[in-house]
Amino acid sequence: MKTIEQQIMSRVRRIYYMRTFLSPLALKLYASGVVVVLLMSLVSVPSVLANTPSDVWSGMQYLAHALLNTEFIVQALCLSVLVFAGMVVRDALRFVRTQQIITFV
Repeated sequence: MKTIEQQIMSRVRRIYYMRTFLSPLALKLYASGVVVVLLMSLVSVPSVLANTPSDVWSGMQYLAHALLNTEFIVQALCLSVLVFAGMVVRDALRFVRTQQIITFV
């Protein structure tokens, strides 16, 4: 039989892990991972990179044309990857900013 202390500590651990794995940042990372896996299943990235010209400007033009001439689902997945990346960067900057305020105050 568990003592009351063990029961309480097991609930505290459960809440801690749920907050950690279901935090807004974690959910954004999970969603972006799913989107990247879906994108990788639809697009042959090694083939796209092999066909990309070595010149930077030409390479950017090639990638833009390749993106614009793909199916709608690929375009939507690419856009969602960019949106999730922006959200994660925003959260990271907020975290750094609040850490600096706490450290220097």
